[in-house]
Amino acid sequence: MANKYYIQFNVANELVTRFDSHSSHLPHPAGTVEVSKTVWDQTVQETDGIWKRDPVTGDITKHPLPLMPLAALQKQGKARVDAAAEQARMQFITPGSGQAIVYELKRAELMAYEAAGSPVATDYPLMNERATRKGMTLAQVATEWRAKVDVWTGYAAQIEGLREGAKEAIDAVVDDASAQANIDAIVNGITWPAPV
Repeated sequence: MANKYYIQFNVANELVTRFDSHSSHLPHPAGTVEVSKTVWDQTVQETDGIWKRDPVTGDITKHPLPLMPLAALQKQGKARVDAAAEQARMQFITPGSGQAIVYELKRAELMAYEAAGSPVATDYPLMNERATRKGMTLAQVATEWRAKVDVWTGYAAQIEGLREGAKEAIDAVVDDASAQANIDAIVNGITWPAPV
């Protein structure tokens, strides 16, 4: 006996499930219709749409998937931009919230040192620790840290400009069938700076 193929449709005439006579010997539920092997295979292989049955003609055709609302696409796109910006930043700094606090403490010490007329080593514990450990003066540590701050500030400004610009471009995307492709192009088109 030849294998027969069946598709069950819901009340909205959308495909719910498939059966074939060899793998399912149970009675088929309401809304089940026999289909050709070709239609069966199409519904299995072509998952980029919704398969529906015309209630008048019985024709089974694929319909486009509903579009995601623009606001949801934009939110996803912006999250991807933020994640990519963070990944770009991590090329230049050590990750971690504790490390971020240390960087801020170092920056604050450096600024206080640069503003001081007669700096005293004990007023700058992070700078003093490095100077003592490395056999350097506070002035040498300050010069080293200032160079790092200046380089990082330049990269941070580039990354932040790209991040904000991409998010602004995503906000300007028009609500149409190409919205997802346009957002993908914005996100994938960013060239983040890399260490030299």
